[in-house]
Amino acid sequence: MAPGILAKMEEESRQWVIKCPKCGYETSVWDAGGIRYKARGYKRTLGKCTSCGKFRWLKIYKAT
Repeated sequence: MAPGILAKMEEESRQWVIKCPKCGYETSVWDAGGIRYKARGYKRTLGKCTSCGKFRWLKIYKAT
């Protein structure tokens, strides 16, 4: 891939946030090891919260 596209993917993935609904912990999708590029809307995914260590329905949304 071209370096320009990789930079755009990283920039956009850093704007997306993963949030635990119980403890309120937030991190960017990029920092969590994921990529969200040219995505819209919001998503819920079952995953383990890094902070509280419990499996939760984590919310993924784009920060404004």
